[in-house]
Amino acid sequence: ATAINQLSGIQSMELFPNPANDNLTLNVNLQQTTDAVWKLVVHDVLGATIMTRDMHFNSGANSAELDVSGLSTGLYILSLENGTATATKRFVKMN
Repeated sequence: ATAINQLSGIQSMELFPNPANDNLTLNVNLQQTTDAVWKLVVHDVLGATIMTRDMHFNSGANSAELDVSGLSTGLYILSLENGTATATKRFVKMN
């Protein structure tokens, strides 16, 4: 389930490869540049915070690489938050 329509300014958000082994690529397409800091958060299925990172994006296509090699095999939820709303994507970590 994707909540992109709840987050104004994001046209699209995708994660690949999914399932991931060592690295996960986040692609975000923004309608406009914002000065807001975006918080990227990865939770496990129990809700525990596994990873956080502050991100800065420009208008148009943005890409970020995430090192997921240290994660255990399983399902994770990546959230992108700007202080007013959240977009989420699920991904699977494989070994």
